[in-house]
Amino acid sequence: MYLPAPRSRRDAMKALVNEHQGRSSLARWAIKRSKSRQVATTRDDRAVVLSFVARYLLLLVTGEPAPALIPYTGVLSCPGFVRLTVARGVGLSFFFQRRFSRRETATMFRKLLLSALLLAMLVVWGFTRSPPASDEPGQFRQPFATKVVLVILENSDSDAAYREKFLGFLATSGAYLANYHALAGHSQPNYVALVSGSTDGVSDNSPARLDRAHLGQKLKSWMAYAEGYPAGTCDLRGAIGRYVRKHVPFLSFADVQDNPDFCRQHITGFDQFLVDAHAHRLPSFSLVVPNLDHDAHDKPLRDADAWLETNFADLIRDPTFRRDVLLIVTFDEAGKGNWFAGLAGNDNRVFTVLWGEDVLPGEVKTRYDHYDLLRTIEAIFDVAPMAAGDAGARPIGGIWRQRE
Repeated sequence: MYLPAPRSRRDAMKALVNEHQGRSSLARWAIKRSKSRQVATTRDDRAVVLSFVARYLLLLVTGEPAPALIPYTGVLSCPGFVRLTVARGVGLSFFFQRRFSRRETATMFRKLLLSALLLAMLVVWGFTRSPPASDEPGQFRQPFATKVVLVILENSDSDAAYREKFLGFLATSGAYLANYHALAGHSQPNYVALVSGSTDGVSDNSPARLDRAHLGQKLKSWMAYAEGYPAGTCDLRGAIGRYVRKHVPFLSFADVQDNPDFCRQHITGFDQFLVDAHAHRLPSFSLVVPNLDHDAHDKPLRDADAWLETNFADLIRDPTFRRDVLLIVTFDEAGKGNWFAGLAGNDNRVFTVLWGEDVLPGEVKTRYDHYDLLRTIEAIFDVAPMAAGDAGARPIGGIWRQRE
């Protein structure tokens, strides 16, 4: 795991065990039961055992408070979807020190029956729900995160990305946009749309010069961190080693091309991202662009997943990073062009996840696209739309946690 277990779940487990502290283990109780007549009757034993097991299963299986019929006062805090978790070192330790009357036994069995029924209903309910999943768009809530990090990968099927180790972890612990779509069949139009709200002037991967607004003009601070880009320069070449210009959309805008100092100030190599991130001095908006070996463009998707894990696993363990940063991972497009998307029947659906302390984990079924993602970033920083694409888009809603 990349994150420590939630404290509330650990404490709840500990409380459940401490309640029976000082009593013998279940195994020792079973041995004593066969040798002594001082323990409860078989029926009574079964009732208490099942009652305890019911409480324990509720603790493991659901993320909800234990019902009153099962007298456990702990309240769990866990994602909306059900997680089956094995608690290490937690033993079932108890034994019974007196007999129960028939009336007590009957009462206990009635409560146990109701508890078992409630448990079954909770388990079924837990497995059939996936909050905050919805076919209807939820309301946007201003997150507390003050920084956004957007990582763009390349040309991959959404379901295939979900099956990868680190991407899958982000998807199950963040808000996974299961119905998210790219806009075009070439890389550059998608990248440009993500920072400007339009694909005007860009139809393929040829070098572009766009004299219009972009996100960099609207923010107080921003950086593009491109792996393989020569730091300290304003290099407009199409490719340098495994780096390609078409994946750095800010280099397509005239105000960046015509101002080398401004260009050098805001566009640099990826190594600087690691320095800034670990030092907690990231700008408001960071665009992270891996090179062709690590973005799944030329190499297998597992290589991109491994690159993400290598560079982000430590960061997402950092409490400051989790609190202050909204991490977004998306892909430019689903395949090698529009023909591939149509052939695959996926309508250019791409993997996209939003991750951070502000985000409620779960699968989101509402349809979104690159313009909606840009509109979300604009809403976070209170920036007005820049073009028709983002003006007609909606911020991603229904995924935001309300901090206390």
